[in-house]
Amino acid sequence: MSPQLDLSATRGRLHALAGAGVLDRAELDRALTETDHRPTRASWAAYLDWHALIVGVVLLAAGTIFFVAANWSALPGLARLAIVGAAMIGATLVGGYLGESLAGRATSMLGGLLFGPVLAVYGQIYQTGADAWQLFAWWTGVLVAYGVLVRFAGIWVVALLGLHITGFAWIDQELGGDSYADVGAFVVVGLALIDALLVGLAERFTSGREREVATHTAAMAGLAVLLPFGVLAISDDLQSASHQLGALVLLAALAAIWMIYRWRRPALGMLAAFASVITILVSTLFARILFDGLDAELFGVAALGVVICLQVWGFTRWLLDWRREHAGVAR
Repeated sequence: MSPQLDLSATRGRLHALAGAGVLDRAELDRALTETDHRPTRASWAAYLDWHALIVGVVLLAAGTIFFVAANWSALPGLARLAIVGAAMIGATLVGGYLGESLAGRATSMLGGLLFGPVLAVYGQIYQTGADAWQLFAWWTGVLVAYGVLVRFAGIWVVALLGLHITGFAWIDQELGGDSYADVGAFVVVGLALIDALLVGLAERFTSGREREVATHTAAMAGLAVLLPFGVLAISDDLQSASHQLGALVLLAALAAIWMIYRWRRPALGMLAAFASVITILVSTLFARILFDGLDAELFGVAALGVVICLQVWGFTRWLLDWRREHAGVAR
């Protein structure tokens, strides 16, 4: 007996059978109904509840900031700090009381988000003279602590964003130069290596939704900061050792995604990021050939559009076929 027959009938596998032509539309509908994989009122309620909580957290954080900003001149300095600080402490305590429930984690995330406004208000009141990168560095550190304690994917996303803002702000304010030139380029490569480390840590120490969000966010952030090095390499503008290092790290990252997330731990999101980067690099190469080498103008624009469309079509077909082959396994 084929071992595939022992697999459970997940929604992904049923759709894969339908995509392969084994099940027609009526049979797919009946199979989804009999296996309880058709969306229900309860599943939609859980989906809306999760997203409503996240939107509510963001709106509460923004509302606190806007309230203080709108009444800035009317509020004494300590009152401004007390309002934001009390909101942060209250959110943290309520989140701890609610525990590991979705509401508890979302409320704890609000507490972490409000630490940034606390630093900003404190700096404005007492004129600490701290640069923006220092504020984001402290904010990111606190968010990491919240993430470790709360284990909520949304906190890791914000912390990762804060890390990259800190890095690029430090380059701008301390080095006073381009992020992709000289020492700044080495810092950008360092950020990408931190992203790679975070992917490895998330794969090792997290699970479920938290692992998926953390690994995908860190990997895509790393590819995003490395992508300009690939564009510089194709445009023949690798002016320094830092540029060459960045290009090599980008190639290594793409090779790692291909080897790990195509074979060892199937992940559709990672492969979609891989395909996006390849599409941009190939399009850049064709643009250089068309506009620099052949000196094409309108024809070059049309030809480049065709090249991009063909790549998108090809990668989309490849990802869909790959997903059908790995139904029930790919993340």
